[in-house]
Amino acid sequence: MTNLEKKIKQCPICNDISKTKILECWQGNEHAVCLNCGVWYQIKHNEVEYDSTYWGEVVDPDGIKRDLTKEREDKVKNWYGETINYVNSSKPGKILDIGAGLGFFLSAISKHWEQHAFDISEEALSIIKETLPSVYRHNDLDNLLERLGEGYFDVIMCYHVVEHLSDPKALIKLISKLLKPGGTLMLGAPNAESYVARRFKGNFRLLSDSHLYLPTKRGLEILLEKSKLEIISMEYPFFKTKYFTLNNLMRMYDTSKLSPPFYGSVMTAYIRKKI
Repeated sequence: MTNLEKKIKQCPICNDISKTKILECWQGNEHAVCLNCGVWYQIKHNEVEYDSTYWGEVVDPDGIKRDLTKEREDKVKNWYGETINYVNSSKPGKILDIGAGLGFFLSAISKHWEQHAFDISEEALSIIKETLPSVYRHNDLDNLLERLGEGYFDVIMCYHVVEHLSDPKALIKLISKLLKPGGTLMLGAPNAESYVARRFKGNFRLLSDSHLYLPTKRGLEILLEKSKLEIISMEYPFFKTKYFTLNNLMRMYDTSKLSPPFYGSVMTAYIRKKI
């Protein structure tokens, strides 16, 4: 995983140049807070290139060593909120997972769905090929649109992807073209206006080098407004996860340390394409 640095002068969501105080994150990078939409964004983008070294053993913000290839059960139980239930309780159709990673989300989706995975990592797609051979794999969304045509997918999953992109609007525009009128986009991202983010500021655990910005609900609305997409509901996964513990609640008292996983830290927007 390598970084490419680039200076940023305006909010990547609303393009406003007005900003308030500068936050220094726990990894030492500086972030501005947009006065217009509330988004927190890096002043110097550290764009991450996801090579084969990303999928394997890593050390998380709490210093715990993890093997990402072995976290399927944990992710399905604790990471995706109600998105899996939402899809599996809907009439089967065609689904696309953008930023599919190792395919954990699709592995929990009913096989009655025609499943497609997109990822820029060839390493991730090769793992999906071995573990989920029936899933169609793609590494070029523009080519996918050209081959399948507009309005092909009933549901698109885009979970914790947009905060890594220097041009999120381009992706949203493409998603709108791929999605059927009346179709659903499930978009997950960190939440800059959460209580824990506002309390811990630079020690908010999701304010990291790999996140070019942290959205707000208003920021998402601005991102979506020109693409015939509208938020129909919001979800803040926490209470049904392993992170809802007394230890994490107690960690909320000490803002001099890294924030714990907490309610509102991440959000999932259920978004519908207008008919």
